[in-house]
Amino acid sequence: MFSGVICSNARLPIFFISLHLQKNYKLVNITDSSFTETNLIKGLSESDTNTIQFIYTQYKLDIIKSVQTAGGTIADGNVFFQTALIDAAQLSRQHRLPEDVPLKEVFTHLAQSHYLAWSKRNVATDQVDTEQDTSTTPSWIPSNTALSQTRKHIFVWKTMGKLSSGCQISLMQQQVEDDTTCKTELVQALATPGSELPESDTKLPEYAIEALLRKEDFLIWKTVRRYDDNIDRGLTFDGNEIKSDNTIAKYAFITLMMITLAYVGFTMYNRPKSTEEIFKQNFEPPQSLLDDMNRRYENDTAATIRPERCSQLLAQADAFYAEKNYAAAQDPLYEILNNDELESCRSDAMFALGIISLKTNDPGEALQFLSKIDNIEVYGEDLYWYQALAFVQMAKRSASYRVVAQRAMERFLENTRNETRRKQGENMLKELK
Repeated sequence: MFSGVICSNARLPIFFISLHLQKNYKLVNITDSSFTETNLIKGLSESDTNTIQFIYTQYKLDIIKSVQTAGGTIADGNVFFQTALIDAAQLSRQHRLPEDVPLKEVFTHLAQSHYLAWSKRNVATDQVDTEQDTSTTPSWIPSNTALSQTRKHIFVWKTMGKLSSGCQISLMQQQVEDDTTCKTELVQALATPGSELPESDTKLPEYAIEALLRKEDFLIWKTVRRYDDNIDRGLTFDGNEIKSDNTIAKYAFITLMMITLAYVGFTMYNRPKSTEEIFKQNFEPPQSLLDDMNRRYENDTAATIRPERCSQLLAQADAFYAEKNYAAAQDPLYEILNNDELESCRSDAMFALGIISLKTNDPGEALQFLSKIDNIEVYGEDLYWYQALAFVQMAKRSASYRVVAQRAMERFLENTRNETRRKQGENMLKELK
């Protein structure tokens, strides 16, 4: 229920995050010497913006890598950096941070503990394993139950984002009893299959009330989410364009660009197509995820009857997809993957997530989803096609993948019976060589 939604955000490749964080760090108008361990802990307890920015730029990449070391993905690392930051701030306010452990190690332990507890939970019921390995887990780490509560609270905060800004303010100001409309909207938004909260109930569950009380932690989480969104858009923390103060460098850059444009104009008619052009020319995603899925199953007399919840979640995803709100479209699809009762539509969710990953320029994630689809009868040829396109997209970043893309397209041509696609694939193979 909670974890799939929290972990839905697809993020930029880690090398790009690294480069952009380095640029942003130069914009933090404070020196390293002001960030002693003592000052950082104090800043955490006070939810200080400069402290959050410093931790974000200096710790985040290492935390993401530590989660990857534990078996997680970049997306998992991004999420559990947030949970570690929130729990560290709470421990700091409670004076429970260990004095003999460097703060970066504190974050690493918290993020890995969150990931391990989350990965070992019962996916069908979202029940956490309350047992911790005390031989390897530091004594100051919160219990698995407490870690789970933080993730539930983040789920509430993220769900609140679907409500109006007026409702968000009302709920965080604890005007719940005075504003039954907003309370009802939040209750209905939180209700999911298999949860302890029935959709007909109008009473906020205890974990939601607790989340609304964590105002300082909510502001930290919201700040980090804003940083993530701005970095995804190539902006500074504050949402501004990154500008250079070096006038000489600026004009040198302009001169170089003019020379480059002249060269491009001279050679454009004789050059081979770039992988980016090849991808754009051949990537034709469905206009509607739902219409595409219905078309695939219309002649499938042996198709499994799906639960009504599948149709509801796929329709939600399709609505966000039509609005090009791909981050929101992923949430209901992840909910399908994390609910064993919805296994019959898991391939449909995987395929939709693969398409969205290609649209958001994340071919590595797309390959992970497409490779796990087991409904070959329905998706067979398209799996080969979109996997080949994923490698073409990867070749935009590294020329070595161009050869891999060629082999993937050859594999598609060996398996396709669609003559239109075959001609398209043959042309694309020529352009890749």
